[in-house]
Amino acid sequence: MPFDNEVVVARLPGGVLRDAVAVSRAHAPAESGGFLQVDDGMRVDERSHRVTHVAGALLEPDRDYRVAIVRELLLGMDHIEPLVAFGREHPDRIPPAGSGREIKLALVGSFARSLWRHLGGFAAIDADHDGVVTEAEIEAALARSTAEAPSPITAQLVLGALDASHDGVVSREEARDVDGGDGTT
Repeated sequence: MPFDNEVVVARLPGGVLRDAVAVSRAHAPAESGGFLQVDDGMRVDERSHRVTHVAGALLEPDRDYRVAIVRELLLGMDHIEPLVAFGREHPDRIPPAGSGREIKLALVGSFARSLWRHLGGFAAIDADHDGVVTEAEIEAALARSTAEAPSPITAQLVLGALDASHDGVVSREEARDVDGGDGTT
């Protein structure tokens, strides 16, 4: 992730999605910075590199799909022609700058949530059982889970990813979605 690219959600027709993935992978297995990734709910034909299924259902070329995508791909980055042509023909469908999230921040948030679950969730991290988790408690949980000294930066990133109210602690409510709904993982 060498660049601060913004990930947005755009509505793309199935045909554009299908063709964009195929074009981006046309030179595989040669390395390419423009190789589009898909999630595990999508299927791609190995020979043609075309998307065949979205969310487990057969792709419909004329149906609009909500797609998480680097905004600049719709403006010409990596020269993926189906995306560039779509962006040129439908500028009103390109989400405005600043409406998405930087990839690095999205990844840090995802890794922090995964680490939180690995540490045992709210019930395991809230050592003093006062109903909130502090940075020090996250550091202590990190220390319990590894032979290495805990990283204060890691504790800060985990806290920042879950502290939706920005009050310096993670409440049981803030942890509920990460913990699987009940905050007791």
